[in-house]
Amino acid sequence: MSKNKIKQIQKQFTAKNKTIEYNIRDFPIKYIMEEFKENVINIPDYQRKFIWTKDSQSNLVESILLGLPIPMMFFSILSSTGQMEVVDGAQRLNTLNDFTNNDLTLQSLEVLNEFNGLKYEDLPINIKREFDNTSLRIVILSKETSPESRKELFKRINTQGVKANPMEVRLSTYEGPFISFVKKLAEDETFQKVVPFNDKLLKRKTNYEYIIRFFAYCDSDFVNNYYDGKVKEFIDKFTKKNEKEFPKKEMSNAFQRTFEFASNNLPYGFRKSKNSNTVPSARFEALAVGINLALQKEKNLSVKNMNWINGKEFKDITSSDSANNKANLLRRINFVKEKLLKK
Repeated sequence: MSKNKIKQIQKQFTAKNKTIEYNIRDFPIKYIMEEFKENVINIPDYQRKFIWTKDSQSNLVESILLGLPIPMMFFSILSSTGQMEVVDGAQRLNTLNDFTNNDLTLQSLEVLNEFNGLKYEDLPINIKREFDNTSLRIVILSKETSPESRKELFKRINTQGVKANPMEVRLSTYEGPFISFVKKLAEDETFQKVVPFNDKLLKRKTNYEYIIRFFAYCDSDFVNNYYDGKVKEFIDKFTKKNEKEFPKKEMSNAFQRTFEFASNNLPYGFRKSKNSNTVPSARFEALAVGINLALQKEKNLSVKNMNWINGKEFKDITSSDSANNKANLLRRINFVKEKLLKK
């Protein structure tokens, strides 16, 4: 590296390197809410609008009630007014504000399920006080921090890294015999042949996700009782139900016969075409679950005509809008089942 290049590097580093002074404080939720309501803590315009669902809001409240650590929020002191501007944490602040104002009714909680349907005002006084006195850790930037630095920090906090997908979360949350069983099935050569995944999908554990979906949608009683179009929540419930105890032999047999049938009867497996290296989830669900249900009706199922798999009707029902709607899910599964059983 030339001396001139080294000088340019040093010059740029000196010009761009910004030392941001800050301190870390622990504030009780009650104090944070009082300051927020008085606009001492405020959310600037460049922050994204409120996007959290009621489930996400409820999950934050549950985490606080359980005493779990909450990610640090970042505030910056404004030199002109002494107010604290939110750099990161707007979604959490708005959630706490909704809850303490009784505008949020807790829902979809799994650990503290007795709290579902409750508002802040409904909590017993001792739990309410414990919630109010829970301290959240705040990084407070000095008043010398420029607006550009605050925006740059916000951008970096909200764009760095890749958020864990639902299957990656399940692997750590429900680690046990069922997850080990799913991992073993993912190594099955027949499954790998008929349901291809590119390297990116394999890294995100999509093959595990598809296997659990197969078992969950094949459980008609579980579908009837728990499926409401929210796929993540449905798969989470099924995984939790089978976390430690499940009908391993029955599931293994269903898996083997389904994908062996697909290997023997589907020209390109679950692919749309010969050269496809991925399988859309709706197509996979329709074929895998439909095949399994048909085999339950007729163990020695023999099929001569598979032309329908390339037809417009099958294409439409596996690529329509609202694919996760319960009626649409059952429609595409039953379509495959009935086509296979039709003589």
